[in-house]
Amino acid sequence: MFKFAREQKVIEIGSIKIGGQVGENPTVLIPTIFYDGHKIVDAKNNKFDESKALALIREVEEVGEKHKLPFMFQVVGLTPELMKKGLDFMADNTKAPIIIDSADKKARLAGLEHASKNNYASRTMYNAINMMIDSEEIAALTKSKIEGVIILGFNMHDPSVKARIALLEDGGGFTEKGLRDSARASASMSTVLR
Repeated sequence: MFKFAREQKVIEIGSIKIGGQVGENPTVLIPTIFYDGHKIVDAKNNKFDESKALALIREVEEVGEKHKLPFMFQVVGLTPELMKKGLDFMADNTKAPIIIDSADKKARLAGLEHASKNNYASRTMYNAINMMIDSEEIAALTKSKIEGVIILGFNMHDPSVKARIALLEDGGGFTEKGLRDSARASASMSTVLR
């Protein structure tokens, strides 16, 4: 069986273990909910169909249990209000870990603050520290109590390995520090994925 020569870390978000050597832990199922275009979301009115959302949660839980797959949910907040509602709904209706995600920075920041204030930050991750991160977002991450962050080391201007490494190590000309250092500066983070 294939093994990485370099030491592989295992991290835990909520009750889910991620990482390690190939086969050490099962693949984690991460479905996305409340995304742009999701038929259950009414972004104009900052609401979603709760009964349909609950049915989707139960479907994932059933599949996870049946196939022995751990799972977590990626919550996309199209607006700050939808982010808060979506996070609360997921926290109230599943014990699975939650990932905060949005194309809208205000929604992401609202999610960080809201999860930190509402007793589910210990099972929450942030997606993602990337080449577009700024000092406001780093400050919000540092202040938050969330459990982990995903680093997206992709340079959209130059997809080469060299450019990706530069982004991680020194910011590649886009950020003041490398993405790893930005993640480490968020002292409340106990877990960093990359």
